[in-house]
Amino acid sequence: MTAKRRWFSRSLVIVIGLLLIVMGIFGWTPQLPEAFQSPQGPTLRWATEVKLDPLGNHPTVGPDGTIYLGECLTAFRPDGTPRWQTDCTRARQLVIDQNGDIYDATEKVAYYPDGKTKWQLKRWPSQIEYGWHIQPAITRESLFLSSEDGGGTLGSSLAAVDLADGNIRWERVDLAQWIPSTSRSETLKSVTFPSPPVVRRDGSIFVSAAATYETVQGELRFSFVRYEFSPTGSVIDVTVSNPIPSFGRPPQARRVMLEFSTVLGPDNTAYLAYDDRSEGGTILYAIGPDGALKWTWSSPKERFHSEPVLGPDGTIYLALANDETDDTTLAAIRPHGETAWRFTVPRPADPYGHTPAVGADGTVYWSAQSELTLEREDLGQTSTLYAISPDGSERWQRGIDAQIRSSLTLNEDGTLYFTARTAECERWPDGPECSEQGWLYALQTTSPGLADSPWPMLRGDPQHTGQVQTVGDDQ
Repeated sequence: MTAKRRWFSRSLVIVIGLLLIVMGIFGWTPQLPEAFQSPQGPTLRWATEVKLDPLGNHPTVGPDGTIYLGECLTAFRPDGTPRWQTDCTRARQLVIDQNGDIYDATEKVAYYPDGKTKWQLKRWPSQIEYGWHIQPAITRESLFLSSEDGGGTLGSSLAAVDLADGNIRWERVDLAQWIPSTSRSETLKSVTFPSPPVVRRDGSIFVSAAATYETVQGELRFSFVRYEFSPTGSVIDVTVSNPIPSFGRPPQARRVMLEFSTVLGPDNTAYLAYDDRSEGGTILYAIGPDGALKWTWSSPKERFHSEPVLGPDGTIYLALANDETDDTTLAAIRPHGETAWRFTVPRPADPYGHTPAVGADGTVYWSAQSELTLEREDLGQTSTLYAISPDGSERWQRGIDAQIRSSLTLNEDGTLYFTARTAECERWPDGPECSEQGWLYALQTTSPGLADSPWPMLRGDPQHTGQVQTVGDDQ
């Protein structure tokens, strides 16, 4: 062998070795895992290993196609190769602006698209520092954060953070102060559980919350409160809904525990999914811009497990779970409140729900999965991804030997992203010992992007901006 050939062979070995080292550091492999086995459905473009938080991680996609997620915040190129990574902490609440800058509402830091720090928030808004971190929303100038202090007080708040430097532009603490008095026979006790902020097309910020009232007889009742703020923080409107009905038990016997999510329709109708965990049922409310209740839709034995999303024809899609049967259902509700259809998956037995995504062709992408069991050596098929036609019929399904751990993110090019985790278990005398691995999947669907809808997926768009999307002639 000539010296030139020996030099080439050694160089090739070195390059391959360095490539393997880089792949090991970032956990990326070009080999597609065996977790995707069905030949039907979309094309699996790639899958890459990631470190996931136990609570799950929703992929967020930048305007250039870069995907961000993970307990260790990682940026992936559209082909699945890693660009950069931060320190490992916990699941991130991410939102991305029109320039591609990334805002981490969990760790109070902003990044440029190249991974360099843009700013670190020195002072978190007072109540949001100690409250629940709820998914943020964003405009061209501000990052909006809503929070509840968790103490059952008049503690809900909303704050705006300047995108340029991270300074707090304004803060609205104690949202109860703007609620008008209703009567002398009852007292406002608390305003809690604010929904994630929603940005309307005119730039105003919409937040809903639960108001608890106590009557002179000591009974409790609940109402939804709609807040609308200007971009500068001034109060535009506050509307209190009619009392929230229960599923049978006297109000004073109910545990004050509400869980709801709010989205806005094309005519600014607010759709609020209400889950009273003490009662075990779901009510979907449609409340007009004037606060009047337009209609209600209920399912007494099922709890909602997703944010409502809207199809191009105004159909509302909501994922539900039945505690008695362990069935999971995707319900389609017409714009006037009637049930269009129900797509039920028997006994997936997973307590985590995921928000579906609606494609431009009307296809609804949704997942159902089984609980990840540590007592089984072979986990088998634990998740199924579904594509459902607008009429409720199944277009295809694809089984996955993994547990899906995120809502579905449908990008403008029709790529569907989600995270999942696999586990390998060994049996020992004192019980099974399992190791888990997280994955980020990229599937190419036949949908030409997102539906022409105000809210076709989690937080409205792949950047999770929380903005009501421009529709049809409004574009």
